[in-house]
Order: sequence, then C-alpha cells, then structure tokens
Amino acid sequence: MQVSFQGVLKFIIPSSIGVLMFLTPIFVDGRATIGMGILVDLLRDATQDYLPAFATLLLLVSCVCSIYFSLFKKNKSDIPINQLQQIFTTSPVWLMLRILGSFFAVLVLFDIGPEWISSPATGGTMLFQLAGTLSVFFLVACFLLPFLIDYGIAEFMGTLLQKPFLWAFRLPGRASIDTLASWLGSAPVGVLITIQQYEKGYYSGREAAVIVTNFSIASIAFCALVAKLIEIDHRFFEFYFSIIFSGMIAALIVPRVWPLARKKDVYLVEQDGFTDKPETGTSLFRWALIQAVNKAQKAPDLKTLFKNAV
Repeated sequence: MQVSFQGVLKFIIPSSIGVLMFLTPIFVDGRATIGMGILVDLLRDATQDYLPAFATLLLLVSCVCSIYFSLFKKNKSDIPINQLQQIFTTSPVWLMLRILGSFFAVLVLFDIGPEWISSPATGGTMLFQLAGTLSVFFLVACFLLPFLIDYGIAEFMGTLLQKPFLWAFRLPGRASIDTLASWLGSAPVGVLITIQQYEKGYYSGREAAVIVTNFSIASIAFCALVAKLIEIDHRFFEFYFSIIFSGMIAALIVPRVWPLARKKDVYLVEQDGFTDKPETGTSLFRWALIQAVNKAQKAPDLKTLFKNAV
C-alpha cells in the first residue's frame, strides 16, 4: 500500500502542532508548562474581568438548552438526532444539577443570597477563580485537541507501541498518547483525550477507566509546583522521575486487580476499522505510517475543525 507525500504532510504538520501544544514541556520564568497552558494564561489574563460573567452566561445557556431538549424537544426514540440534542439531552439528575449550578452562579455573580453561597471562600472561589479559568481551558482545548487525536499521531504511536502497552498495562498502544499528554502535559487534557477516544469507540469502558485512574494523575506542571512549595525545585528532575517510576509500577499492578480487572471490555460505539496489526510483508513502522496517513486523510479540514469545536 502506497502513501502519498501530501498524505504524509497532512499527518505530520497537524500532529506536530498537537505534540508541540500538549506533549512538549516548556519552562517559562522557571515554571513548567505546555504550549496550550501558555495560550490559556494569555487569554485568561486578557479577559480576566469578564470571565465570571462569561462562565455564568455559559451555565445559563446550558441550563436553558438542557431544559428545552430534555423536556420539550426530546426525541421519542430517546436517541439524539443531531449534535445539539446529543449535547443537551440529559437525565433528570443532571438536568437538576445544571439548573442549580446556573442558579447559584447568578447569586454569586451579583452577590445575592446568604453568605454561605456567595462568600469568597465558597461560591466566590468557584466562580471567580475556578469557573472562568476552566472555561478558558476547555475553550482552547476544544480547538487544539483535534490536532493531537484526529490527524494520525494516535494511530502511529498505537501501532508502534501496541505490544508493550498490551503486555504492561493491558491497554492498546494508542493509550501512549494519553499517557504522554497526562504526564508531560496536563492531567485534565489526558482525561479529555480519553473521553473522546472512548466516545469514538477506540477504548472500551475498562480501558478508559484504567487510563484515567492510572495515568491522568499528576502533570509535570503540577509536580513542578509541588516541588517549589516544598523547596526541592533544585532537584526537580529526580523528584519527577521518582513520581513517574512509582506511577508506572502502580499502573502495572492496578489494572490486574479488582475492581478494574472485573470491568468488561464493552465499547460505546463500533470502531472505524483501525487495526494495529501489520499486513504480511509490511514492516511495523510502515504499517504505522499507513494507518496514520489514512486517519489524517479522513480528518476534517480547518473550517470543519473549528465548526466542530464551536
């Protein structure tokens, strides 16, 4: 099977952007971060005064849309027929939580209600410190994550690392991307990648649970912060290596014991035919490249990518 030069470029260029944004540690002013973290910080600093109101607006929109699609526009077959229905159709419990969340956000934003709701130590912390920052984080991640998971790098690494990952962690090789994103980038990014891969049928429920409980734990940025707080930042690399080493030992054991070992390999949807086993007469590296290029060829163009992100 031949691969075109244009196909290889479509795999390499977007994937390189994804690797640079999520998997490449960058030290800025002595602080470890990633490319996406820098973008999040810049956008957050530029919009700091508007973030609480923006987060409240998002919660209100989510609340109104969830009420509409869950109560008044619910499909009789209970199967969402478009993307908006898929996002906002939810269970009664989650619908109530969204209503309460938006209600409390309004109270905190306008400093209404009892102290235990709007106090800076309670609701104020959630809205003015966390909600705004998380809104920016997920906004940036929605636009950048496709470069890491939709243009072939997961297929490429998954094929090359299929055997060692299956033997060591009982996971497919493509889980290496989640591992690197969590350890070198950001643990929440690793969780987002795992969720998207599970929803697309690349991971079973057991595999997704193993990844988020064993690898999406401590990022390099968080470890650097802890090292600075306990005043051992001058020995950061030894400190971080010890965390990775102990984490890997735990990841070798935990998937083989209860409760993860008892979870069934049930997929949410059918896979798209990806296989990490090379054809007869094809080298492992070439087969990895073929799988990566095939995935990149099916990836959306930039216009569709940004539309899907929005």
